[in-house]
Amino acid sequence: MPPGGQYFKGPTECTLWLYRKHGVRGLYHGFTAMALRDVPTYGVYTLVYEYLYIKISVLGYTDRHGVTASLIAGGCAGVACWTLAIPWDNVKSLMQADTQHSQYGNTWHSAVKLYRQRGIQAFFTGLPITCLRAFPVNAVTFVVYSQMLKFLDDFSTVYREAQNADTNHSE
Repeated sequence: MPPGGQYFKGPTECTLWLYRKHGVRGLYHGFTAMALRDVPTYGVYTLVYEYLYIKISVLGYTDRHGVTASLIAGGCAGVACWTLAIPWDNVKSLMQADTQHSQYGNTWHSAVKLYRQRGIQAFFTGLPITCLRAFPVNAVTFVVYSQMLKFLDDFSTVYREAQNADTNHSE
């Protein structure tokens, strides 16, 4: 927060203030915590989705377009992802909210300080509501993604066939 305890009016004001106060490095405060949050969890996200999608499809618990399997697998993948991500997300959020960079130093220091102040439960603050949001958001995300892939694949097949037909007629 800028001096005087007032909030920023928007992201531009915040970015400029951080840059003036801490330089380019200040814009990346919390980056390591964000990387620890995102890199492994997105791998888990994809693995959980693919595993569940295949299992649900093989067991026959989906429709012919795979929408049901995609909804369930996507929702579960989102919940799994956020369950693993939330501890580092909480560390990152504390670091980024410390605009003076006076309370939280590096990522490890911030995690240790958070644990000492509030215990293990502090790492899971917000998990229930995040998972409640994650299921429908990721379910819909994967349905749209998978259906768009199928549509584009069908479209490219039709397009290639039309090009081949044009090429054969012109010869």
